[in-house]
Amino acid sequence: MTVLRATLAALGGYYFSAALVLVVLMPVGYSLPHFGDIYYDPLVTTLGVITAVGVFVAAVVAYSRGGVAAFSIVAILAAFVATSVLIPFIAAGPAAWTLPSDLHGLTPAAAIALSLLPALPALLLGLVAARVMGRRTSRIAALEAAGAYYMTGVAISLPIPQLDLRLTLPFSATYLPEVWHAAVTATLAIAAGLVLDPRRPLQETAAVASVMGLAGAAPGEISALVGIPGGYWPISLVIVPAATAAIAVAVVVARRAIVARSWFAFGGRVPPIGIALSGAAATLLAIGAWSVFATMPNSSDRNGPVESYGRTGDERKIVACVVSGRGEELLGSSAREEQDAVAVTVRLRRPPSWYFHDLAGISLPVVVSLHDPLGSRKVIDERTGATVSEMIRTERTGFGIGC
Repeated sequence: MTVLRATLAALGGYYFSAALVLVVLMPVGYSLPHFGDIYYDPLVTTLGVITAVGVFVAAVVAYSRGGVAAFSIVAILAAFVATSVLIPFIAAGPAAWTLPSDLHGLTPAAAIALSLLPALPALLLGLVAARVMGRRTSRIAALEAAGAYYMTGVAISLPIPQLDLRLTLPFSATYLPEVWHAAVTATLAIAAGLVLDPRRPLQETAAVASVMGLAGAAPGEISALVGIPGGYWPISLVIVPAATAAIAVAVVVARRAIVARSWFAFGGRVPPIGIALSGAAATLLAIGAWSVFATMPNSSDRNGPVESYGRTGDERKIVACVVSGRGEELLGSSAREEQDAVAVTVRLRRPPSWYFHDLAGISLPVVVSLHDPLGSRKVIDERTGATVSEMIRTERTGFGIGC
């Protein structure tokens, strides 16, 4: 158990370190050095600093609290993250390592690979620093809970394609729709509450949990404050810490009640049938959660701009001409129908093999199904609220310019 606790504490140290780096670097992201002259998302420099600082802190905590075993687990996890980042590039083949002819600079795959290199020296330096500091036997319950909080966020992110596990949930939760953001916040808070020490005062539990929530919400909110002009209100800076604290306290209180009332029969021993049923229920819950989270939106999702539309032989189907970037995938389309208008939404996703905003405008025809015939109703781009022009089909030009 000591090794497990030390590993969780190391991951908690990584989480808080990464949050601190993001808070410091996000406001000045555009002024950071770039590798090549293409704007990458996320910035390669930021990823490199997160890797160096986070892995160093994780290595120090792991070795000082759990020895070689915990340090080895942290090294394996770092190798897993590096592998998960590089696999999409390898699977894509040479195309991922060679920029198209109309772009120039360092390839995205090579740039991201460079950002992974600081992990090895950070591990070694962390090991040296931990050996100099000496072993510690005391627990760091707050870091252990933060590690569970962070790992739960990463696990939730695995069913959906992420650009990089170093900048996944909970850091990307602020980009989710409200319902999904609430679900993620509650899930992470429950995980933290299950690890927090139930013997500590509830005020302390609430304070520690709120700091975890703040660390996850602050980077995205600060980035929005800097990048969005006008009156932007960082609501998540208040709601997420408060909700995390409330849910974590509720979980701790429930744990206290279970222990106090001795709910377990048979003298505190669970019969084999109980263990089997609990394992089966946990497996079904994990499969169901995986399926649900696979439908969760991604921070790389966006609504594509609809430039024009064309009628088809079926009045309940139209073809929307959407401008997409290079390599973007179509997630789906929908239409909000009113008496005099149809608002069209087309959802796109940048695949994980590309890490830059591609400005190439590629016209993509998307079939949108309607409940009622289009008739004389106008078509609106839900993304901008602008009226979309209709393409007139002729024998000479077909659909014309656009699709």
